[in-house]
Amino acid sequence: MQKNSEQQQVIIELAIKEINNTLPRYMKKLIDSFYKDFENVVFSKEDFPFWIKVQQRWGRGAGYREDMKNYYAEQIKINSFYDDIEQIITNYYYDYIDSIILIMNQLLDSDYALNNIP
Repeated sequence: MQKNSEQQQVIIELAIKEINNTLPRYMKKLIDSFYKDFENVVFSKEDFPFWIKVQQRWGRGAGYREDMKNYYAEQIKINSFYDDIEQIITNYYYDYIDSIILIMNQLLDSDYALNNIP
């Protein structure tokens, strides 16, 4: 009976380790996706009116940071990126949940768990 308990402990420890390793990878993928979309779509170098507005504001005194926050928020709204954000997060969330289910299924397979004891 104790052998079973030890095996269950190993499986639990492996599950925790795998889940802890998986979350940062998914967060990085999500951040990279946002960055790519921001760079290529929302703040594209080809969007001249936005960049001209930013350049014209440079060096005109106090309030620059606040103006930049407003310009960027406006640009995000113009490009309807707010609508995309929810969908991107939802997709990554379900991918992450799928990966957790896969990890758990692998760990429930006793051969997998026993062959991967740290």
